[in-house]
Amino acid sequence: MRKKLAVAAVMMSLSAVGAIPAFAEEALTEGIYELQGDPEISMQCFIRFNEDGTYYGSFFDKGVVEAGTYEVLEEELEYYSAPGEDGNYEETADNETATASQVIALTSYKDGSVQKCAFVDDQLVDITLGGMSTHKTLTHNPDYAYDPENDELPIVVQVYYANEEEGSSLTLYHDKTFVDYTGDVGLEGTWEETEEGSYTLTDEDEKEYTLVVNEDGTAAYTQDETTTTLKDSVGEAELLTFAAEDIEVGLPMGVDMQIVCAEDGTCQAIVLVEEVGAEMVVDEGTYTVTEIFNYTFNFETAGEIAGEADFASATATSIEVNVPYKADVTGDFQGNETPMTIDTVLNGTITMG
Repeated sequence: MRKKLAVAAVMMSLSAVGAIPAFAEEALTEGIYELQGDPEISMQCFIRFNEDGTYYGSFFDKGVVEAGTYEVLEEELEYYSAPGEDGNYEETADNETATASQVIALTSYKDGSVQKCAFVDDQLVDITLGGMSTHKTLTHNPDYAYDPENDELPIVVQVYYANEEEGSSLTLYHDKTFVDYTGDVGLEGTWEETEEGSYTLTDEDEKEYTLVVNEDGTAAYTQDETTTTLKDSVGEAELLTFAAEDIEVGLPMGVDMQIVCAEDGTCQAIVLVEEVGAEMVVDEGTYTVTEIFNYTFNFETAGEIAGEADFASATATSIEVNVPYKADVTGDFQGNETPMTIDTVLNGTITMG
């Protein structure tokens, strides 16, 4: 099974990278840089640069999104320099190349990876889009009326867990908003880094909280003079996880899904959107077990579901169990209600003896 989604804490710092050199006729932060006329990629692809030194990338009609920090470097970079019919500078039979004197370095929040591309004639040249489509060119469209609320999907910067539990989490997003499910009542608001590793969170009622991140993966979260220790990973409290990968639920991209069973007899149905680092609890309930492999779930939305043992998979020590989950659910995606239609079968392996 795919490991649970995790985001590297090293990308927590969002401090500005300094003044932007005046190297283009239009300001780098005006509008977007977008893919033009590529017959192989008809879906919208663009990168937006912000004045605070951050960027947002959306590729293939939001099928893949990313965010991070950027830096303009005065250094040389060789790039493929022969434009094709679609305007993209690409590898040719003669491998025609040139050397750019300015480079833009993109550092992703997701894994800390760095991509450098040549900046030539107000274009991002020889760039890879979403880690998949290579040797592309993005052309500046300074007149594009960029609207983050409509043009962006929230991307997780980091998640911290209370009691090492999957569903009890504090999530920070790239647009400096947060969602807090560590307490009895869910909170939403904005966050700012006051100094390296220290953050101020302000909820919708203007109440302020503090988050101090430690190097050992823990964080001190203070609310109303009460401090709770959070961790950047979940513990081993789950009894079993049933999973399905790359399923269609009505979103622009495929998602993963898990049913996580805890030792106290409760369970959660969780949708994982890897492209944006999102985890959404979409259903909750309880489960019972008889005869080792006989699982019965009672969800608030999906209702009663009987697990189905796959006897053909049985060994002396294990057996696979399938869980058919079908329901129309709503996930809380950075405070926005996101409807999804789920009809899939999740699989888990039960260890016997």
